[in-house]
Order: sequence, then C-alpha cells, then structure tokens
Amino acid sequence: MRTWKKKKQQPHALTPPPLPPEHVQSELEPVAKKGKGKQHIPTPREMVLEQEVRSLYSDENGALPDLTHLERVRSHRVRNVLIGLTVFFGLLATVAWAGFFVFQPYGKVSAQDVTLSFEVPDNAKSGEELMVRIHYVAEKTVALESLEISASIPSGFVLRDTTPPTVGEHRWVIGTVPAGGSGEIKLLGTVVGAPGNLLAFQAFATYVPVNFHSPFQSVASAAVPVSGSLIAMSASSTERVLPGEPVTVSFSYENTGSFTGMDAAFRATLPPGFVVSKATPPPSEGPLFWKLGSFGTAASGTISLAGTFSSETKGLLSFVGDLGFATPGSAFVAQSSVSTSVSVIGGDLVLSEMVNGSAEATAVNFGDTLHTTFSYANRSEAQLQDVVLVAHLVGTPAGKSATVLSPVFDALSITDSAHGVFTTSTSIITWTKKEIPALAQLAPGDEGTIDVTVRIAPKPTVPAAKEYGVELWLAGTVGKVNGAKKDRLVQSAVLHFPVLSDARFTASSRYYNDDEITVGTGPLPPKAGAETTYRIFWTIENGLHELRDLSLQTTLPENVRFTGKQDVSAGTVAFDEKTRNVTWTLNKLPVDVQTATVDFEIGLTPSTAAIGNILPLTDVAHFDATDSVVGAHILRSEDPVDTSLIGDPLGRGKGVVLK
Repeated sequence: MRTWKKKKQQPHALTPPPLPPEHVQSELEPVAKKGKGKQHIPTPREMVLEQEVRSLYSDENGALPDLTHLERVRSHRVRNVLIGLTVFFGLLATVAWAGFFVFQPYGKVSAQDVTLSFEVPDNAKSGEELMVRIHYVAEKTVALESLEISASIPSGFVLRDTTPPTVGEHRWVIGTVPAGGSGEIKLLGTVVGAPGNLLAFQAFATYVPVNFHSPFQSVASAAVPVSGSLIAMSASSTERVLPGEPVTVSFSYENTGSFTGMDAAFRATLPPGFVVSKATPPPSEGPLFWKLGSFGTAASGTISLAGTFSSETKGLLSFVGDLGFATPGSAFVAQSSVSTSVSVIGGDLVLSEMVNGSAEATAVNFGDTLHTTFSYANRSEAQLQDVVLVAHLVGTPAGKSATVLSPVFDALSITDSAHGVFTTSTSIITWTKKEIPALAQLAPGDEGTIDVTVRIAPKPTVPAAKEYGVELWLAGTVGKVNGAKKDRLVQSAVLHFPVLSDARFTASSRYYNDDEITVGTGPLPPKAGAETTYRIFWTIENGLHELRDLSLQTTLPENVRFTGKQDVSAGTVAFDEKTRNVTWTLNKLPVDVQTATVDFEIGLTPSTAAIGNILPLTDVAHFDATDSVVGAHILRSEDPVDTSLIGDPLGRGKGVVLK
C-alpha cells in the first residue's frame, strides 16, 4: 500500500460541506476498503479526513488526483539558467568598469586631474597696477589631450595685457599637457574699483584626459580687497555765511602713483539750496561733471565752485567731490572722495516759489501754462527797507543755464497780479516799492505773495537746441537793515523744468484718402443693416528727442468690427476680442524718423435705431511714450472719430445713417 505525507493544512475561512459516502468510496479506494468482499462504511473521523484531503489536493473542478502513483514535477530549468547568466554577466561588467577606473595605467579621472590656483596680493589700491597669476598643474599620472582656461574679470580691474595672449575674450587655449605638466597665465591691469570693494577673480579649466575622451572642469577663485586709493584729494570752503552771501568751494586732486593712461573724471554733489554762479574750469558734461582725460603720472588740478545759498537754506551743509575713472562701456566709478561743510545762518529775507501747486520741478510740454506763486517774508528781528524783488523766467537747454533762450516763453501770455515791469531781453519781472508799497519797509514777520502766469511756446523756437528747459526763481535785494545800507542779494532755489519732446498725435477716419482714392467699401452715407468699412488713420510727428516704448490704444464700439487689414510704417497692431482694444506698439522712434503712421480697417453695420444719427467708430485714442532725453512720459489723447469723416476730402459730411 502506498503512503503520502500529508501537507501542513492551511487555515480556511470556510469549511467545505461533507461529501456523500459514494464519492468517498469511489475516490479513496485504499481508505474505504478494509478487506476483500466487504463494504466499509466510513466513520465520522474518516469523513473529516476525507474533507481535509479534498481541500488540499482537489483541482479546480473538485476532482482528486490519481494517488496510486507519483509523478515528478517538471521544473523551469531553462528560465533559471537564463536568470543565472544575466546575473553573472551583470557582475562581470561591474567588475570590468571598476577595474578600468581602479587599475587603468594613467590614474583616476576626476575633477582634480588639473589643479588651478591664483597668485594675488593681499590687497590693492585703486589706481595702481596689479599683476594676477593663474597657475595650472596636471596630475603626475594623467596626461591631457587638450586644455582650455577662461577667466572672469571683475569690473574694478581694467585688463591691459595677458601672457600668453588671449584667444577670444578672456580665454586661453593651452593644448596638450604631459602628465605632471604645469604653466601660468599672467593678467596685467589697473585697479579702478572703489576703496572698500573686493576684486573677485574666477578661472575655469576645461580639459580632456588622453585615455578618457570626455571633458572635465576645474574651478578656482580669488578676491583682492581694495584698501585705498593712489589719488590724493582735499577740499576747502567758506566756513560761515548768510543766505545770499558768496560761497567758494574748492576741490584739489593729485595722482600719487605711477599709473597712466586712464580716463579720469570728477563729480560734485551739492547740498540743497546751493546755486552755482560760476565753475572753474567749466563742466564738460552736465552741470556737475568734469572729464579730465588721460590721468598721467603726478597729474594734479583744482575744481572751484562759486555761488550762494537760497534764502530759505540754513544749517550745516556738505559739499562732496568724487574723482574716479570712466571705464569703457561702464558708468563712473569713484576712486577717492572728499567733503567740506558750510554753516548757513538763517536769513532775514526768505524767498520761495510754487509752480502748478508744487514746490518740486517736473517735466513740462510745449504749450503748457505755468501758474507760479512767488512768496517773500521777513524772518529776522530787524526792519528790512527798500526791498526789490526780481522773478527770473528763463528758457535754457537742459543743464546749460548760461545760454538764454527767451523765446521758449510766450511773452504776450504773461499775467502778473502785482503788475511788475517785464523786460523782454532778459525775461525778468521786477517789483519795487512803487509796484508793492510794502517793500519799502518789511517789519519782522511781514510776508506776501505774487501770482505770475506764463505760457511756454507751443513749439520749439530754436531748432538747433535739442534740450529745452525752463528755469524759475525769485531774487531779492535788501537795501537797508534797520536803516543801515546793505544792498545784500538773496534768492530762492532754482526750479528747472525739462521740456518734453514736441511729439504730436492725430487720429482721423476716412473713406477716401488724400488722393481721393477709395479706401472704404459699402454704402456712403452708411445704411441700416449694411456694412460700410472705413480706415482709421493714426499719425505721430516728432523731431526734438528720441522716443521709446511707444503705444497707441483705442476701444471699438460693439457694432464696429476689426477686419484685420492694416498698414503700419513701423511697429505692430493687435486687436483684443475680449476688451475690443486696438493697440499699436513700437519700441523706438529715432529723431531722424520724424513721422510714423498707422492705419487699419474697421467695419460698421448700423441698426435701424441708428437711422438719422452720426455713429462713433472708435473711442478716445490714447498715446504714451517715454522721452529718452528727459526720461519722462509723454501723454497725448485724441477725441473719438466717427462717421462724419472730418478731414476726408470727399466723404466729409456723409456720416448720417440712412434707411
């Protein structure tokens, strides 16, 4: 009799129902039969055993296997062999690559196969010559197929020469380098960084080892603090003054080093309320900037400023002078700075002005009207007698106050609440005790105002002057103080108003152009239910300053269609379906391009409710641009255009909608 070792039974959530005796008999003959010719009836224990055997060995159909003999189970030998081979070759590849890196004859390939380093001084002074060395060394076990080095140079270091010469900007091609080979790159230049700053250098080596044809990189950096300057400076000034009294400020400089060839410049910063009457030598660029040219060995000089403080100024006020270098392509960098202070005692006659409601100057347009209020007051404890006031209305090119362009003002537009005397040749208004009796004697605390209105000319009157400006201030002379003759002059701060470019913008609607050629389609006059197309023309004229960031925008009514047809001399036109905005943009309009034009087509379909009316074709058009010289916005607007076609040679007056 065969015997089987029972598998360990797994727990089951459900116990199968007992089998009928005939099933047990037929499927388990060795167990059911106890002897020949005798029928055995299973006991309850045997029935439980039958259930356990069936749960362990029955197939998915409930049938038990033939347990009279055993069969060998077929194993997955082929699959196991393939898995084993895969693992074996994977391990073999890993070992091979590890051996390449560990045992290859030239040593390891890493980012340290080339060592970069800088040789720089501990510190440097602005204006002195500086040598910077970049060292490179290849590892003893690695030869290099190629080597290139590039450097990042700080703006405070002007590079004059390199050894070896560069190939491209701050780049050197070294080529092949033997194992253990080395070399250096020399950078010779001048320090122009301001004292207190750091000169940060950085170098990058890109190389390819001979046994590994992929590039690697090494990096090195160094910083040199700028500890001082080779430019010596000093300053002196009047120590104590009253407003209106003369003040002289002097700045002296000297090159104490041996460097040459740098373009030097000087910049002055003045306290509020100081009015310059004379500068020696005259500024070369702007009111407070001097270009000194090439700064040679032992170069020296003095810059002097003469002027007065405005009447409302008081306190300890500082003048600052900076001398530095204007490096190519970059802004002025100060190398040495010095300051001097003046103590201003509060004055007696205090003068001020307010223009268009503000004490600050802003950009203005040709044709603008300036509403100015001049104020005067006695802030002392003394009697001020025989006071004379003079208002200066001066048109000048920006930053060049010495050149008077009186035609900037429209003399006929001047109105004066105190009826002073206007002198056309000098653009001044004078008030004495004859025009203002209170000026004969101003008691302590007395004050007053004068209102003056003046209009700027509607267009440039001197085309050669590209930088128009308007300057306003009030000056006063005190004849006597408590009966003692003084004849002391004081004045208010000068307000300078730059005048924006003479940009003009027009908008019109047309059915015919200037040559009487049809540019529209459909019925004219327009008819209800039928579409008529028109052309909207925008024209920009400009000739004084370059304009940048230009834009023109309008909104189309709901019954007006943007067809997409357009003709633009420069820039682009776009239409937004959601906002119904038509926008034209242009990045720049040079002064030599004095006119830019834009036109686009729109279609109008009037409703029956519009019969007998003139219909709008666009909303108000808005023009915005930045004046490149003044640095302020130019804003213009034009009224909506409609079907009346004002300016159309043939279509004018044909704008009323018909049936």
